[in-house]
Amino acid sequence: MTKPSENSKQTQTPEEQKQRQEDREKGSSEHNQELLDEGIEESFPASDPPSVSHID
Repeated sequence: MTKPSENSKQTQTPEEQKQRQEDREKGSSEHNQELLDEGIEESFPASDPPSVSHID
């Protein structure tokens, strides 16, 4: 895979730059949501409240 040259950034229109930024932010947001979902699933038993029973 080749790296884009520094000149390629200068040839992008402002609309293209904005779209690339939005795409990066969207990908980051989706990744963060996946990490959050995974953390919740892995902590499931610990997330249940403790059961309290009355001892006579």
